[in-house]
Amino acid sequence: GPLASTPPSVTFTDRNPGDKYSAQSNLTRAFIRFKTPDFPFHLYAEERDFEREGTIQQMFLRGYTGNLDKVSQSRQIDWKTREVTVGVNSHLGVIEADYSHREKTFEAGGEKVQYETYTSPAMTVPHNLVPDLTSSSDTIKIHTSYTGRLVGSATYSAGDRKNKDSGAKADYFFGQGEIVW
Repeated sequence: GPLASTPPSVTFTDRNPGDKYSAQSNLTRAFIRFKTPDFPFHLYAEERDFEREGTIQQMFLRGYTGNLDKVSQSRQIDWKTREVTVGVNSHLGVIEADYSHREKTFEAGGEKVQYETYTSPAMTVPHNLVPDLTSSSDTIKIHTSYTGRLVGSATYSAGDRKNKDSGAKADYFFGQGEIVW
């Protein structure tokens, strides 16, 4: 139907007015590379761990009753992201090639989902779910020596992403090439 001629009233509700918001972050990174002694061949691995923990302010708009209520509510988080990459690369004359495989996970600890309770009709509705995620990718990079007049490079990457809570999945690929004279 047509839009109402008068807009709904908007209110603001702070459910935790005395709370102090603060989150602590921690990033850890480890990298190792093995080289062959008489041939330009390398094997490498990298791990990155990112953690965020504390109390954050979750804001959302509630409008089930007909009016709009902007709500602020404290949320305890304990989020962990881990990314692991392993790969090999080599110089083959004027060509350098690199292959890598990457796995990434995100785990939403703490208050993973929040709930809103209504009295008429009586119901509890989940909202603001922070999903657990995983992704995986394979990447190939090739480029010529950067010392000549003609330089070429190409990158191809393919992978998938998954939302472990909803079951949603996306497959993707990416390609790029460049020639510079």
